[in-house]
Amino acid sequence: MTSPQIINQDRPFSDEKAEDVVLSGLDQTKEFAATDPTSLSHIEDAGKEVSQVLITPTTQLGFWAAIRTYKYAALLCFMAGLSGWCDGYEQSMSGSIIALTGFIHQFGAPNSAGKWALKTNDVSLFTSMKNVAAVVGGFTMSYPVDRFGRKFSFIFMNVLMIACCITEMFAQTPAQWIAARLIDGFAVGMATCFINVYVAELAPTPARGALMAFYAFFNNAGGFCASVGLNVVQRLPAEKWRNIIYSQWVLLGLAAAAALWIPESPRWLVGKGRIEQARKVLTHVYGRCNKYDIETELERMVYEVEYSKKEKAIRASGSYRDVFRGTNFLRLVASFLPYHFQAAVGVPIISIYSSYFFGLVGLSNPFNATVATGVTQLVCCVIAVYLVERLGRRTLVLGGGVGCVCCLIAMGTAAKVAPTKSADGLVALACLWYAFFSLSISPLGYIYMAETATVSLRAKTSGIAIIVCQGMSFAYNYIVPICLAAPALGTGGTVLLFVATATCVWILIFFLVPETRGRSFTELDELFAHRIPAWKFAKTDTEESRLRKEMQASSTNAATLPSEV
Repeated sequence: MTSPQIINQDRPFSDEKAEDVVLSGLDQTKEFAATDPTSLSHIEDAGKEVSQVLITPTTQLGFWAAIRTYKYAALLCFMAGLSGWCDGYEQSMSGSIIALTGFIHQFGAPNSAGKWALKTNDVSLFTSMKNVAAVVGGFTMSYPVDRFGRKFSFIFMNVLMIACCITEMFAQTPAQWIAARLIDGFAVGMATCFINVYVAELAPTPARGALMAFYAFFNNAGGFCASVGLNVVQRLPAEKWRNIIYSQWVLLGLAAAAALWIPESPRWLVGKGRIEQARKVLTHVYGRCNKYDIETELERMVYEVEYSKKEKAIRASGSYRDVFRGTNFLRLVASFLPYHFQAAVGVPIISIYSSYFFGLVGLSNPFNATVATGVTQLVCCVIAVYLVERLGRRTLVLGGGVGCVCCLIAMGTAAKVAPTKSADGLVALACLWYAFFSLSISPLGYIYMAETATVSLRAKTSGIAIIVCQGMSFAYNYIVPICLAAPALGTGGTVLLFVATATCVWILIFFLVPETRGRSFTELDELFAHRIPAWKFAKTDTEESRLRKEMQASSTNAATLPSEV
């Protein structure tokens, strides 16, 4: 295959000029005229045209073979997920720290009975304002992520996390603590917008889902570390409650080091016309692998980016408006439903407000319960890394959703009938809920957000999905403390409320969220363009899959032919 020849590769380009440079890197001897914007008259033809050019080398391997072959690429994806550790730590810590005596004395006041307590409205704002900031972060940062690159975004996000930690260290009033939550939320909204997008763009296709699941793994690992830390801190004198905040610096240091080490996304570089830099990144990441053809993969990226731009030209659409048009809107819905499912299935009450919830049902030391659930969550998340590629995304999210709903029904009923007598049973059910959740919904929410959007709209689609999901999470997180304190609902009624929300979202997922396991981005473009029903994605052949089967059959036949004497 002819290698792309690029002219003036190192000069900066605008988006418009980048398209011309990308085109100049294509082999002009291809069957179709790559330089002619009208050569693709129908979006449905994109999969056929690209599949005729080449099959990406990574799709020819299984999951474990891909990990063994592309060790360094897997390591970089692993390092990219480290930022999720800080997010998980912050989320668990900020949600459960409200049960520490020292925190209550710092930010609360004596109630009518003379006992120190936090105001219900403050408790709601401590968590829900993070979601408001995440909406802003997801909306405003999708443009810089596309404009300045993924690596810049990693570094900027870590600066924000450091600022959040410093604010928490010196916060003296509820307003100052809320300010820390706003900074944290902005960073989380930004992170969700690009971290798994980066992994999806760098990872080998057969291991893409599993490597993206590492973000959820680190998120859960951070939550577990926070649970253990809170369990230790609550045994210290009350005035030592900020020790849990100081411990964040270890995680922040690791995440910052990873952000400085990882390279820029090669697909982003190709989209900006910086082909030579993309070639250098691919050489750095995959150059140690004898089976990897860098020029083949680079040429495929060029074609994927070019067809994505032609799609926008054919639809005559703009940037953010394009996300809401045609099949891109279906892809937007498919990207945010699994992520929203995390909140709808009970995360606000069983995860974020876990210590608060277990304290209300009469558990003497609610932090022990958070450690137990944290262990379950972490172990199951490790297993999920394997299952994501083994069983597929859709099967896991639907099956795990059913398991979580069953646990919620049992927990809500027990808490409604005899809340103080069923505390230990509620902890056991919460651990079972965490098992179902961590094996399915926890990692898949992030994976779907990064996988389903088309190449040129990936960051923008993720940003809009974050706005929708974090907006809904704001509502959940704000009303949970109010519902728990309301006599009409209490602990049992609040849990059963999530049975209703989870069931509604599960039905939407069944009809609208497809299987994406093992599909290249070109195949996903083709399947969405043909409007294949979500439940038929897994069994539908694409031009690329048919060509791959033909190549495998030809190789098999060639191997079985008798050699000439």
